[in-house]
Amino acid sequence: MSINVIKDQSDAKLDIVFVHGLKADQKHWTTEKSVFWPEKILPGQISNARILAFEYEDAEVDSFWNEEDLISDISDDLLSELMAERRGDKAERPVVFIAHCLGGLVCENALIRGANHEKKKQLVNSVVGVLLLGTPHFHPGTINEATKFFQLANQEVPSDSDLQEKSKFVLTIPQEFAKFRQGAPLKLETFYEGSPTKVNGGEVKIVDLAVAKFTDDSPLLDWQEIITR
Repeated sequence: MSINVIKDQSDAKLDIVFVHGLKADQKHWTTEKSVFWPEKILPGQISNARILAFEYEDAEVDSFWNEEDLISDISDDLLSELMAERRGDKAERPVVFIAHCLGGLVCENALIRGANHEKKKQLVNSVVGVLLLGTPHFHPGTINEATKFFQLANQEVPSDSDLQEKSKFVLTIPQEFAKFRQGAPLKLETFYEGSPTKVNGGEVKIVDLAVAKFTDDSPLLDWQEIITR
């Protein structure tokens, strides 16, 4: 696991950190392999930002749905690696996270855990914004939607009882993040999928409006409508 510097600016005053999702890496941030927009497009829009990407291996379904809390290992490494990259005067910079799909749960969980960690509090307090692209926020009424991720990964879909057992950690994150947000003055933007994804010969929306919503009344934006306007 590591933080990769995508683009640095000599006058950078902001750190933008990308966190990818399930079975993904840098190339999955765009449909055009020749255009990695965090590197090619974003710097032209925000000229005073350093752009970083958190890379973690083995982002498989079992990292998120497991009887053990494996997702917290990834979340802890996110903040630890980012702290190492922000030594000296960089430690005071504001931070914006841009997270895709299950990477959003990694990001949310990192902020929850970091807020209660003496050495990581400064970094958490520096976060001014979080942008979530198709991040699921499951609750007991929508947890069956998680089977789509197993289908997407070409893995055996667990039974209802097994899924409930494997989901106990994933289910707590939206609730705890809602509590965290009450005391954190950060800007949050959430997007859901407007167009389906091709899975095993069919088309399905992996993270639709019902799954992307938090338990509160936070507004959501249709990702497809935004990027095609």
